[in-house]
Amino acid sequence: MSREQLEYLITDIFYEEILKRNNSKNLEEVVEKN
Repeated sequence: MSREQLEYLITDIFYEEILKRNNSKNLEEVVEKN
């Protein structure tokens, strides 16, 4: 696995956790809140 793939995976998991915590399906809304 390349560094880019690893970073993408971590970012994906990170955003999923934020979405779950905020109960929001709109990523942009979540980013604004944080």
